[in-house]
Amino acid sequence: MFERPRRSHCFGAGWLWLAGVLTLAGCQSAMSVEEAKKVTAEFAETAAFVPPPRTVEDITAILDQQKRADPTIAERALARADEAPPATANPVELSRFYYQRGLNARAIGRSKQEIEDLRQALANVRPNSRPPEFEILFQLSLAEGRTGNVRRSIQLREQAVAKVPFQQRGRLIGLLSGLVFSYAGQGNLKSAEAALGEVERLHNESKGWKNQRPEQLAGYDASLAQARGMMQAATGHFAEAERFYREAAAALAAEPIQAKRAWIDEQYARLSGVLIRQGRLLEAENEARRALLGALSKSGRYSAQTGWVLGFVVQVIMEQGRYAEAETLSRARLDIYEQTGSAPESGPLNNARGQLAVAIASQGRWSDAIPVYETIQAGMATDLPSRPSSSWAAISGTPLRC
Repeated sequence: MFERPRRSHCFGAGWLWLAGVLTLAGCQSAMSVEEAKKVTAEFAETAAFVPPPRTVEDITAILDQQKRADPTIAERALARADEAPPATANPVELSRFYYQRGLNARAIGRSKQEIEDLRQALANVRPNSRPPEFEILFQLSLAEGRTGNVRRSIQLREQAVAKVPFQQRGRLIGLLSGLVFSYAGQGNLKSAEAALGEVERLHNESKGWKNQRPEQLAGYDASLAQARGMMQAATGHFAEAERFYREAAAALAAEPIQAKRAWIDEQYARLSGVLIRQGRLLEAENEARRALLGALSKSGRYSAQTGWVLGFVVQVIMEQGRYAEAETLSRARLDIYEQTGSAPESGPLNNARGQLAVAIASQGRWSDAIPVYETIQAGMATDLPSRPSSSWAAISGTPLRC
């Protein structure tokens, strides 16, 4: 039986509520990959609570059986981010090019290039551009938020909301759901409540919309539940937040197309976070493991999504005081970002290093942790001049959304 630790590694970084660690009881002999898959799947699929495996051997086995990174992956990722602009003055083509190159830069953690390219995409956008203006504004808001410029991120998201055409107003449900998260994270509960009210109004209105596909309707349901969960978590009502995150995950799981998307794994990861805040560490570990299995099945080991979700597993393992195992998983997470060509200033890369440093220091190996912190400092010295949220997330080891 695990007890809640006296020392918590829960760090407040921007909008995220997550945590750190405690004591391993017992050990197991090595298991095969197939045994590892079976034992992990059993607890993930049952409705009744089943404690997770007592070690992370099943996780490391599944990670290890995934194909090792192709040495050309990083080269191809860099080539896509370094692609030269087309020899054209057509603003529609230039907008499309800079939008895609900005997303390619994001994939390898080049935050400065990502923002610059998305700004170029926005400067060249025209009424007939694809993607449309509101989509570029949305992606730029995500980029600014990841670099710690939360106020600018919110402004861009608000602009995106204003640019959504009437015939695409279903997109407003997801955009406004994100604003609930942003406002609440900044302590602006009045604006968060207003945004949530709009999500609820549009969700109710959507029931009368024609020609809505099942995956769209499931997305509306999930966006509403997610927004309500975020609002409850922001105000410290973690049990209510848990209920709404479970509703969001259930809505996505019930729709075949949505069930195949990464969004459902994000709900399980967020659910893990609020369970940690309730001290229900074994349940939190179950949900984090389920999110990781989903990310691996959809994206494989070497993907930004898998790296992000693995951070939640690391956090709940640390919250149980299992520092050596957290170190092992932190190194696996760091390997994901390094092998996929993340830039030295990448927020997710340095966040993974931050988790590794916390896990090492928590074992009393201060001399081993210091070089890791120094590497973080050196990498982020080349980043944007002001990124308080992501910088704190990196050095604290709190999972940073990538």
